[in-house]
Amino acid sequence: MVQLQPRVREFEAKGAGLFVIGSGLPQYIEGFRDTTGYTGPVYTDPSLKVFEKAQLVRSVRATFGLRSVLHGLENLKKGHRQGKAQGDMLQQGGALVIAQDGTVLFAHQSNAGGDNVSPTALLSALERRGMAPPDSQ
Repeated sequence: MVQLQPRVREFEAKGAGLFVIGSGLPQYIEGFRDTTGYTGPVYTDPSLKVFEKAQLVRSVRATFGLRSVLHGLENLKKGHRQGKAQGDMLQQGGALVIAQDGTVLFAHQSNAGGDNVSPTALLSALERRGMAPPDSQ
């Protein structure tokens, strides 16, 4: 989310919205905002049904494996620190680009902690699919 917040206007210019879904309890949303600086819509699904529907990875290996450790060290070098876990620690995230009709245009399933898709890749998915601002259609 730290990478996405500065680029929110680029998504809006393409007629897209960003929505975050976490696995923690609703009371953790404000802390998430404080930590990441993200100001857009944030939802939470402690039942993990949304994560399951999106076929996102949930495993011990993905959370504590070598790739997660290496990603964590890279982030520490960049000055980013892992905050207190709030939600299902084994649940990995991902990113979806979904059209208004519900068609999934792009999907990224994180296979380890820190395995995040770049904002540029998400914006490229919108461009490839011909997403344009609502006023220009």
